[in-house]
Amino acid sequence: MKTILIPTDFTIESLNTVKGAFKKNEGGEPIDLILVYSAFLSDSITDRLFFSKEKYLLALQSDKFREACQVLLNTYASRVNSFRIELFSGFTKQAFANFLEANGVDEVVIPGTYTLKPAGPRSFDPISYFKKCLLPITIIHWQEPHYLPEKDRVAELFLMTNHV
Repeated sequence: MKTILIPTDFTIESLNTVKGAFKKNEGGEPIDLILVYSAFLSDSITDRLFFSKEKYLLALQSDKFREACQVLLNTYASRVNSFRIELFSGFTKQAFANFLEANGVDEVVIPGTYTLKPAGPRSFDPISYFKKCLLPITIIHWQEPHYLPEKDRVAELFLMTNHV
């Protein structure tokens, strides 16, 4: 079973990387899919004592994002063994390497031209960590139509083309 890690910013557009990964893996074995969101945690002891990763990640996800994830999982059900969203909050390349090892990641998939948008005040773009890791890296490119009437809607997933 192959485990793939993909960064997310909880926008529907970022899920095109997931769609591209499924298209690349057509006919392959089912995968364990992990979406990762990156944010620095508070230094406050009180904040850390009462911190819940699940609540934090759930608060950042819109209903439309969750619906789009469900549509993707239903569309590619035969190719998904498991799906989860994780939080990476490390500061170093070694922390990211430990995160990859702890989650049993075999491959990372990143967007080619899409730039992740901060979903929260302490978020950061993890792409530099992805590019420096020692695992196989797949870069997914897609073209956004010039006019996109379905922006931030589930239908946006089906309008993007040329996943490579």
